[in-house]
Amino acid sequence: MEIPTETKNLIQKRIDEIRQQYPEAQAACLPALHIAQEHLNYVSDDVLDLVADTLKLPPSFVQGVATFYTMYNKRKVGRYHLQLCTNVSCMLEGAEELLMGMEEHLGIKAGETTSDGVFTLQEAECLAACGTGPVLQINDKYHESMDLKKAIALLDDLKNKSESRDLATPNADPSNPRTTPAVKPAAKPVAKPAAKPAAKPVAKPIAKPSLKPTTKPEAKPAVKTETKPVAKPAATPKAKDSAPAATSSASSDDDKDE
Repeated sequence: MEIPTETKNLIQKRIDEIRQQYPEAQAACLPALHIAQEHLNYVSDDVLDLVADTLKLPPSFVQGVATFYTMYNKRKVGRYHLQLCTNVSCMLEGAEELLMGMEEHLGIKAGETTSDGVFTLQEAECLAACGTGPVLQINDKYHESMDLKKAIALLDDLKNKSESRDLATPNADPSNPRTTPAVKPAAKPVAKPAAKPAAKPVAKPIAKPSLKPTTKPEAKPAVKTETKPVAKPAATPKAKDSAPAATSSASSDDDKDE
């Protein structure tokens, strides 16, 4: 199996990134095989060598891991790997009738791949979703409580999506962002912010001069007026003292008359 250079570089980049999450390279072997299978559909000898070389592990170790687990496809399968559980719980919910309806719609039997390489249909044992059967696993996604009407609508939708296959990852699932190269959205024109009108100068209020505190004149102490003692009037001589004088005067007059 020849691996396209762009796909090979993408796989190695993803494995290198996931390797940083594990203390040893051996622990990263399982997720590395999943990454390779997501891009290339199955793990061929070339894929095993690519994983071993990227993780710097012996090829025999990687091959032993890949052949031990049934989740890794050892042969090429369709772009969409359909695995329908037909175990007891799902069978009681109509899984066998659903399988026959899907075979008729796709034109293949279980274990076969459609001529356009889009679908591979297989029976699976238990998918550990017994309470929501029948369960249909498409690649790594579960679709529960399925019936024939839902299954046919889903298959038709996947058929339409398969036409938008990317050349760099021919086996990528368009619904799986890990295997489909991200398409950058067109840059939106950056709207320039509207020019704001010039701000009008704000007139500052004139500062009022601060009022100087009025200093009250110091109160002068009241001058004490000296009260002069009121002069007492001279004592009027008593009348008794003047009586004799009058008498003597009168008597002298009498003497003259004599």
